Amino acid sequence: MKRKLLLAIILLLNIGLAIFSINYFNTNIPISNNGIFSLEKKDFINGFVALEGDFLVYDGLYEDIKNSNITPKNMSLNQIRTYSFPEGVVTATMTIKNPDHLPLNSIMIEEIYTANEVYINGNLISSAGVVSDKKDKAKVEKTSYFLPFNDNSDELHLVLKISNHTQISGQYNRYIFIGEYTKLNNFYIQKLLIKIVLATFYFVMSLFLITLYLKNKKYTYLATLAIASFSNFYTVLTHFEPIVLFQLTGWFYVINTVLYTLPTLIGQFFSALTILLFYKEDKINKHLKKILLYHGFVTFTVITTLVIWDEHATNIYLLALLYVLLFMCYALWICSKHGEEKSPSGLLLFTGLSCYLVSYCLLVYINLYNEEGQILVYYNSHLMLFQLFYFLSIATTSISNYAQIFSDTQISETHLTHLVKQKTKELEQSYEEKTQMITDISHDLRSPITIVKGYLELMKNGSIKEQDYKKYLDIVYDKILYTSKLLESLFLLIRFENKTNLPKETENLYDILSAVIQSYPNKNIKLDLMRNLYMPCYEKQLYRLFHNLIDNAIEHGGENCNISLKSEYIENDLVITISDDGAGIEEKLIPNIFNRFSREDTARSSENSHFGLGLAICKTIVENHNGIITCTSKKSYGTTFKIVFKGGYYENTDC
Repeated sequence: MKRKLLLAIILLLNIGLAIFSINYFNTNIPISNNGIFSLEKKDFINGFVALEGDFLVYDGLYEDIKNSNITPKNMSLNQIRTYSFPEGVVTATMTIKNPDHLPLNSIMIEEIYTANEVYINGNLISSAGVVSDKKDKAKVEKTSYFLPFNDNSDELHLVLKISNHTQISGQYNRYIFIGEYTKLNNFYIQKLLIKIVLATFYFVMSLFLITLYLKNKKYTYLATLAIASFSNFYTVLTHFEPIVLFQLTGWFYVINTVLYTLPTLIGQFFSALTILLFYKEDKINKHLKKILLYHGFVTFTVITTLVIWDEHATNIYLLALLYVLLFMCYALWICSKHGEEKSPSGLLLFTGLSCYLVSYCLLVYINLYNEEGQILVYYNSHLMLFQLFYFLSIATTSISNYAQIFSDTQISETHLTHLVKQKTKELEQSYEEKTQMITDISHDLRSPITIVKGYLELMKNGSIKEQDYKKYLDIVYDKILYTSKLLESLFLLIRFENKTNLPKETENLYDILSAVIQSYPNKNIKLDLMRNLYMPCYEKQLYRLFHNLIDNAIEHGGENCNISLKSEYIENDLVITISDDGAGIEEKLIPNIFNRFSREDTARSSENSHFGLGLAICKTIVENHNGIITCTSKKSYGTTFKIVFKGGYYENTDC
């Protein structure tokens, strides 16, 4: 609720700023009536003023209009620009009355897309192209002027001679400003600096974004933002006044002028599309081709309409602009809905987009309902700055998001590299263990088999007397029995290692241990265990676990050693300890006692029935039950094995 209220306040502040702009700049500017523009001191607040109202327009090229009998037409500058000249050329005049002797010593003309000549009080102050009533002689250019002139008359007679054989139209309003040189020059420089800064910013940003996109084509919003940036760069470079940075000529000039607003519309469309991709990338990507095809169809329709109905270009562009503004409104709604889901910068993004959207709505309003160009004198610059703020916010947000994703990817790659190294090390260790195990098995099998083979060959060859057969057959039998037990233990270990995903059954642990202890009737074994202790387990494995541990205690402690089994809870874990007071184990051997074929007596001999697999089997069984087994021992003082079964794998119920 607080977030929605904050977003609503931001939007209302932007609307309030737009209304303030209209009231602040909408001063009582004089309007030309029948070619007369009366300027008073109160109208000269900003040091210059836009020439509003009608010119007196004569069809044809005239040197002395005053003595002609031709009836002129009353037309604004924009009407002249879209007028189909019957004679290929017009002469337009306006008289500027200056009763307060204001410093009118400079003039600035924004974009005349025709050949033209400009006169003040009969003096030619500027010309562009070749003004002629013959189509093959008239040369058309795009020009802008900022011109000082020295004339302190009470009246200034402004004359424009314009050739417009190609009737190039489709631009928004363009104006002629007149006023004090210093003030108008400052305004001129201000617009030029804004142009240079914006053009540089958009061009650099478009290159940077497209480079990021090509590095990782997964993030489409980087490509759409790059397209929007380049469209704005082109618009600023070729259209945003006071000057262009290169001269347009030929067909490129004509096409560029007719399709004047298309780069702006493309920039707005892809800006809004970037918002949608940023917040709903997966969903929008599924329909991205359809969206682009639909927008391409609309663009093609606009171009076709312009070619057919060029005289209605301004209205066509306004309709296209309204279409794009609706798309931007949808993007603003998505932005308000998801503005904080990705990052806190969503608030900045909403603010920038609302500024941009409200400012463009204001521009449409001014062009549709307001004839006073003085508002646009400042507003065009403000509009570009609003757009710059929006692009800064969306670029910052998009690049920050990309950087965060890139950082997370790098962290993931680092983690993955660490895991690969760790797993490689484990595989190498496992390989070494298996190699050692094969070596140990080979050694333990080779000795008894060699002995059996030797005695049998001696008996076959008659080298052993018949009365000694029983003695040597007993030896052969012991070796075969040793080999059988070794293989049985090895297969048991392998079976337990692979039996990890079978369903466990809940058994009473006290009953299992009691049954194990009963198989040692003449041993000193003390059981201190809870009677109703139930545990999900593999019953046969637990029998083997405790048999092996008790056998190990008896083997190292002797027939008369004391053995105790005890259970307790420690932090929700079940802990079982098996202790004896036997001979103990040397401290240096303890770290390896759970390894396969590990023996306290390192001399490998088949005379000893201990294979070194018992404790390895115990460790495997404990791990199959989500437990840990450890050993502590001191030589001559006994050994203690501690088994910890992690919580959640047992339950203590009262029966």
